[in-house]
Amino acid sequence: MFSIVSFIIHFVVAVITFFSFMPDTSTKNRSEYQIAQNRKYAELFNRNFPFLSVYSFILLFGPFIYYIIYFWLSHIDFCDQPLGPKAIINIIVCTLAIMFLLVIRVNKEYQERDWAMKQRKPFIAIEILLFLYTTSAICGTTLVHFGNYALDFFSTGEKHVVTITKSEHYTTRGSKGGTTHHYVIHFGPSVGGHERLEVPSSLQSRAKENDKLTLYVKNGFFGIPYISSKKILN
Repeated sequence: MFSIVSFIIHFVVAVITFFSFMPDTSTKNRSEYQIAQNRKYAELFNRNFPFLSVYSFILLFGPFIYYIIYFWLSHIDFCDQPLGPKAIINIIVCTLAIMFLLVIRVNKEYQERDWAMKQRKPFIAIEILLFLYTTSAICGTTLVHFGNYALDFFSTGEKHVVTITKSEHYTTRGSKGGTTHHYVIHFGPSVGGHERLEVPSSLQSRAKENDKLTLYVKNGFFGIPYISSKKILN
């Protein structure tokens, strides 16, 4: 859906704009004068933009944390196919809705900022607007990604019965020496562009070559097809 490249671009721009207007509270390699000036700006910014002071970090890093948890814990596999019109429209609508609400909220603070803030950051509107756009795009896509299967209560899904060609358990080591276990079932014909899926260890340990596996492809609440976590070994 929201490609990795697109996510990275939006995230990088959001990070750059975030640090362009957020106060720098670091004291490392700073002179006493720099520290005093940074603290003065922090007080100025927090007084003029209390909403951004509290919620900008959540807007920026909330979706990032969500995707880390999703890829770590989720057993949902999206179908390997381009986004359809329904999904694209839903992403655009969610993005615009979030951005509209944020702009309304932040614009009030911007209009009421004091003279000292205007002098210190005369072009802060451009930085904030770009930040709100990029974080709205990220948050809107994240909302669609989560709600697509979390709200998909009533879809039974299209049934696919496949033949297992291989069942394997292997481990990989991370950069810090940690071990990750992978439980994988290979099958044919492909379903949703997948010919292999990571599954729970209990399912993988029982799966044998030539066994039948039933998978269900659901349309998704926001129109993004995915393979249900419900996998039945026949």
